[in-house]
Amino acid sequence: MDEDYCYTCKVLGKVEEHHLNYEKNITIKVCKYCHEKIHHTDEWPNLKPVDSGKQTIQVEDTTLEKIKAVKLTKRESYDEVINRLLDNQK
Repeated sequence: MDEDYCYTCKVLGKVEEHHLNYEKNITIKVCKYCHEKIHHTDEWPNLKPVDSGKQTIQVEDTTLEKIKAVKLTKRESYDEVINRLLDNQK
């Protein structure tokens, strides 16, 4: 993470790249808080990626139940939880 101004909230601090378009690799710099809001709320619908860049995977029913039951740690995204659970299955 670099230090710069967040595109959405304009606060100076640690920022990360948010993809507006994965295929064309078009990004903006946003803080982690705003990045989560972009992906998981409708506050900035114009900043959601035009192409998701995500792949669909098959998970077993037991894994799905584990995902539903997991408690999020402070500032942990659902993507991070899913990746953590899938890594533990290997």
